[in-house]
Amino acid sequence: MTEPEILPPLAKPKRPTEFADEIFDIVCERMTEGEGLREICSDPQMPSKTTFLRWVEKDDGRQRRYQLAREALMDHYADQIRAIAWDDSNDTVKREGKPDLCNHEWINRSRLKVDTLKFLMAKLHPKRYGDKTELLTAAAPEQGSTMQIGWKTPVRVIVYPMLRSDGTLIRQDSPDYEEAIEKAAREASARGLKDVEIGTDLEGIIKPPPPSQITYQPEPLPHDLSPEDWSLLTEVINLIRRTIPTDSNAVPETIFSVIRQALLMHFRCVEIEGNAADAA
Repeated sequence: MTEPEILPPLAKPKRPTEFADEIFDIVCERMTEGEGLREICSDPQMPSKTTFLRWVEKDDGRQRRYQLAREALMDHYADQIRAIAWDDSNDTVKREGKPDLCNHEWINRSRLKVDTLKFLMAKLHPKRYGDKTELLTAAAPEQGSTMQIGWKTPVRVIVYPMLRSDGTLIRQDSPDYEEAIEKAAREASARGLKDVEIGTDLEGIIKPPPPSQITYQPEPLPHDLSPEDWSLLTEVINLIRRTIPTDSNAVPETIFSVIRQALLMHFRCVEIEGNAADAA
């Protein structure tokens, strides 16, 4: 009797550790098609996530390529959101011989998917999908902070958050930030100014304007009333004042509806259908 042959274990495929442009391009292309970095790096033929991020960190050109791939991934997520939001195929549960039921589980799951994708898009691609107010306030200087820039004539610069032409925030630790302040101070000094403001005042952006006040505009009284009409109108007003409690909050429409109902029932024996239903 022959003993069974023992086969050696299969060698695991070795992940690439040395940078290669071909592999880097494959990862970026797969991200563009909608795969996340973690999903891609779980492929045994791809570098680990730590290795890939180390490749990105060592080269500015790779950082730019990776950033573009990640932005394309966010656009893919936007397409997914549209597909999820427009898919109503499972919104109702069909029941034989009974009315359809709303499939709340399906709807809630779709809402969760959309909210999750929106969160990822805002965090990973804030320039395009982030909240405008959040972008303006993140890493921004204190609203209206001041500093003294002095040459022959000291200039007080009032600094608000500064934005580039594409709407992105100029951070305080960037060379563009200091250059913009010095430029504003030089121009103000050349014009003989002691104070200058630079940046965007966020008070008008973040705080909404107060709601407009709606004032009551009563209709003008008619001027062609006869003395008899004025006398009747006076009697009606006095009747209302004597009858309705002084602390009543009834609107004029309610009061005149009651008067009209009483007049119709007394003189025409007609009862308004809506009021009759309310009384019943």
